Amino acid sequence: MSLKRHTLDSASFYAVAIVGIVFLATALNPVPVRGQPVELPLVEQPHQHEAALGYAPNYVVNVPAFDSLNRPYLRSRTVDPHETGYIETLRDGQWVKLDFVAAIRDAYPAFAQFHYGGGTFGAEIVFDADDHLYTLLRIKLTDGGERELLLYSPDYGSSFQVYELPKDEPPLSRPIGFANIEQRVGHNTLTWPPLLATLSKRADNPLGKWTAHNYLDLFQPHKQDGRLVLGDPLRVTDHALIMTRQTGNPSFAVSGPDKTYIVWAETTDNDYIPGVPTFVATYDPQTRTLSDRSFVGYGYPPNDGHNTPGIVIDSQGYLHTLTGSHGENFMYSHSLEPYSTARMSEPAPSLKHGWIEHDTDRGRQTYVSFVCGADDALHTVFRQWFKGTQPWFTDTYFGGLAYQRKAPGQPWDEHSRLMIVPPLDGYSIYYQNLAIDRHGRLFLSYGYRSDQQSYGTGEAENHYMALLMSADSGQTWRLVTTADFAQGIDAAVNAGNEGK
Repeated sequence: MSLKRHTLDSASFYAVAIVGIVFLATALNPVPVRGQPVELPLVEQPHQHEAALGYAPNYVVNVPAFDSLNRPYLRSRTVDPHETGYIETLRDGQWVKLDFVAAIRDAYPAFAQFHYGGGTFGAEIVFDADDHLYTLLRIKLTDGGERELLLYSPDYGSSFQVYELPKDEPPLSRPIGFANIEQRVGHNTLTWPPLLATLSKRADNPLGKWTAHNYLDLFQPHKQDGRLVLGDPLRVTDHALIMTRQTGNPSFAVSGPDKTYIVWAETTDNDYIPGVPTFVATYDPQTRTLSDRSFVGYGYPPNDGHNTPGIVIDSQGYLHTLTGSHGENFMYSHSLEPYSTARMSEPAPSLKHGWIEHDTDRGRQTYVSFVCGADDALHTVFRQWFKGTQPWFTDTYFGGLAYQRKAPGQPWDEHSRLMIVPPLDGYSIYYQNLAIDRHGRLFLSYGYRSDQQSYGTGEAENHYMALLMSADSGQTWRLVTTADFAQGIDAAVNAGNEGK
């Protein structure tokens, strides 16, 4: 049954019992007029989610990227977490598919399938300053072997070049987060190809929760005669924490005019510390050297693979970092000088509220998503555990999807903004990603999964996907339509540059 839009006049509702439930849900969350802001938080109804609000997008719901003309690009996904095969983009008001399977088959005749290509390893697309496109993928071969690939397109996805990323042996025991790429998260310049990172297992960590002791290597590609040269690796550490990319997926690197700045977390040989130690450093793409390593905080708890940190750069060149966390607050630090990691501010918690227990209120955050807006406001979205502070699930706890903002020169908002109330209490995960377009609009892609049996094992990370957008620096949000994407495309495109 499709749920049609109604006002709150009860005479207009179907006179059946189930509609009484829908009426209650609509009263809590008025059905939005298309293209108008939604009322937050969205209170999800079991197995309906945003579809109950009339959300039926004709585009692939995934984390978007934008070229210099602000045209959107989204990598394909389905309910099968492995399945992908093309990038979708908007041309003349129509969604078109840019296939990359043929290029992969040409490079690997033994190609069998993609491995978590829908987004579990991240589905970000990156454009450099030349409008050249990059995206990472992992594939399986017919002999069972796996390859980590960088796809590169100098022509907006009309053609693709395929590059294999090197790795140490044996391969990482848990395959989430083997490779990573600098993302466009605000004011990073990307005047050269995005920095790449690879992780490979050095040793088991008996204290590790979803992680091992890993080597972290950097690769700085450069362009030569129409192709990429990956270059030699630079070893950062042999105690790297795994980088989770399926949820949160912050950028590990941001580029300035001359240097690139990276953030990473490390494993330890004991748990007698407050959390995973997190560091920043400056990478020189010309000399391929690392300098000015600085500590930016502990992400609680130690040796926990959920605690992936993120970094952004503002328009003045100041760097901002958030540590990861698995159920406690993120720690925030910023550079004391522009374009430098030599001196960082004392780490401080970004959130202190949301969970009341034993008369103590604290912030409980997991999975950093992190961007810097056109106005230099910082934006983060994360899963937050709530207890005793919200009118939902008052007798227990729940995991909501929450948003927090930091205005330039101001502290972080004292309280987060709850965006999504799950349909069930207890455990929730949203697989969210936060992106920003060339006009500073925020885009939040997310799904939903519960561990409760009523949802079943099949309803996992690629179900119930939705995309929210804010055009006013996080003040209001709406479910995205194709018209929203089209309105963001520069007028030059519609004036005759569609073939660019």
